[in-house]
Amino acid sequence: MPEVEVSRAGGVESAIRRLKRIVESNIIPKQLRDNERYIKPAERRKRENDAATKRYRKKAEKDKLIQESYKQSNKLSIARKANSIRAKKRKDREKSSH
Repeated sequence: MPEVEVSRAGGVESAIRRLKRIVESNIIPKQLRDNERYIKPAERRKRENDAATKRYRKKAEKDKLIQESYKQSNKLSIARKANSIRAKKRKDREKSSH
């Protein structure tokens, strides 16, 4: 069982925060929730499938955003390259005309 010593300098509030951190790191709340009641195997499978679907959708959405950002950055780099080429041509024309 996690224990936290309460000191006069730290106070009760900081001790409670430290205890919460310790409890969360020990995965005790998850075990308590799992043992609150019996979950039928079919319901457990359904929950696991729902969680997997949610993870898959979240990952797909993230991948989609990453791909869009790559496309956007690629467009920007192409535009910058074109602008630099135009600027070089303009400078060359100015040099040759003088």
